[in-house]
Amino acid sequence: MQVKKREDALALLLRDHERARTLYEAFETAGGDDRYFIASRILRILELHGQMENELFYPVLAAHMSTADPGAKALASAARDHEQLHKRIEQVRDVLAHDEEFQAEIDRLMADVSRHFEEEEQRIFPLARTLLSAAELMQVADDIHRMKEEDPRRAA
Repeated sequence: MQVKKREDALALLLRDHERARTLYEAFETAGGDDRYFIASRILRILELHGQMENELFYPVLAAHMSTADPGAKALASAARDHEQLHKRIEQVRDVLAHDEEFQAEIDRLMADVSRHFEEEEQRIFPLARTLLSAAELMQVADDIHRMKEEDPRRAA
């Protein structure tokens, strides 16, 4: 029997990034109703992912730094990105329900998301790997699993 290796919080968050990217690629090539279905899945993933980072990951990371810390600026910027992305997700959701122009809205949202993911992957995640212990990263991973299990959007 093969034992599955537990993933830490960074691995789980990176997997969400890849999942959103992969779904967006599928969205670009899909047609008809499939596009609406895939777009809805992307939005649900991004909403839950942002919630997990804001409520579970960022606070743990912030607790390990002072406001004078160079990484604190990057973390504050990432948190502001989340606020803006949440607003963009709501705008896209409105367009999905009422407009045929949702392709452009999804494209703009995913461009913003891609920039945010890159900043996290290049600045925030390496900082977390340095500041947080393996046990802390595993605890956040456990919290992420719990949040995903309890979230009604998890069927995404």
